[in-house]
Amino acid sequence: MIKAKTISLKSPNDRWGWTSSQSEADFFDQEFTLILAWVISLLLLCASLIIYIERLGALRIVEINTMVESQKKWISAEKAVQACEENITALSQAHSSLCFTESLGNQRWLISSKETPGIQIGDLVDETTGIVTRINWRQIFE
Repeated sequence: MIKAKTISLKSPNDRWGWTSSQSEADFFDQEFTLILAWVISLLLLCASLIIYIERLGALRIVEINTMVESQKKWISAEKAVQACEENITALSQAHSSLCFTESLGNQRWLISSKETPGIQIGDLVDETTGIVTRINWRQIFE
């Protein structure tokens, strides 16, 4: 009896050395699965990046609106204090609804705004000329 030898037919482009077409099909299925998983992970990464950018944009809008509102209040408080400062001699006799005035003696006055943020300034009034000079200012924290 003569036994027949099995000869594997490898193609010249067979880099993995597989003879079975079933093994090659399994390999390509696995390779396709890995590529698909990679593409899905990239899509999820892009989606999370877009969500992060949207949240960052929303926070930036809130930040800008807060700054604008705070600047408006600051300017309003400064204008109120400045109006009281310009009329300090008249305010010493009459009470103002814009700010609190307090005499410190020796022609020195302490003026505080009633609005928030609170601003407090120290003024010196020249007795001879009546010119008001701002000595200092500070923000009042509650």
